[in-house]
Amino acid sequence: MTANPPEVYRTRAEITRFFEDNGLVYLERRRVAWRPLLAMDLSQRDYYRDNRGYFEETYRRYARFIKDSYMAPIYIRRIDDKVGYGVFARSRLEKDAFIGEYTGVIQIAE
Repeated sequence: MTANPPEVYRTRAEITRFFEDNGLVYLERRRVAWRPLLAMDLSQRDYYRDNRGYFEETYRRYARFIKDSYMAPIYIRRIDDKVGYGVFARSRLEKDAFIGEYTGVIQIAE
């Protein structure tokens, strides 16, 4: 008989195991290396020019967290059979707090 999986995953190691147990690869860091994107000079786009101050402030505020692969104090907990799992804060998060870097890549483990 297979043991029931835990209801709560609290540590980084447990969260990584949660991904693995569900057939997903947890990526600590992933650099976007899509050549067409890297070839673009996004600073010349209207969207960037219109929002340049916001981008610069965001960089000043969060770059060190991204560089250090920071993850806010969170845990994953099973909610129920219909919803599955959810992500929750272990402690109060301040307004504009950095939670984590989303890389936008999910790969199914083979």
